[in-house]
Amino acid sequence: KQNIKVSEQQISSSVEALKKSYKSAADYESNLKKVGMTEDNLRSQIKNSLLSDSLLNKLMGDFKATDSDIVKYYKENEKGNKKLDKNLKDSIRNQIYFDKKQKLNVELVDKLRKNAKITYLDQK
Repeated sequence: KQNIKVSEQQISSSVEALKKSYKSAADYESNLKKVGMTEDNLRSQIKNSLLSDSLLNKLMGDFKATDSDIVKYYKENEKGNKKLDKNLKDSIRNQIYFDKKQKLNVELVDKLRKNAKITYLDQK
């Protein structure tokens, strides 16, 4: 257990940010209905997403791509004549972080699936 928690404030802030992305409250409500969700469903999904992201961030710790990681990534992935300047290094550093986080996420999901115990109930 990682003892990760998400506050109602965090969930509410995310919901409010999403609401603000719509032209009106009616558009927001209409879109929820269109996708077959209630606000409670949305809040639950946001909570799960925040928990997942918090767990991944905790497991990533202070990971930072090294200069040699950046050069290796550049040589393996960059096509063309882009100069390896500070902006490109920062972009590659972010991509390496994202890739590592995605890989960790896949590993966690695979582990959960492997350890899951599913019981099928007879629906007669």
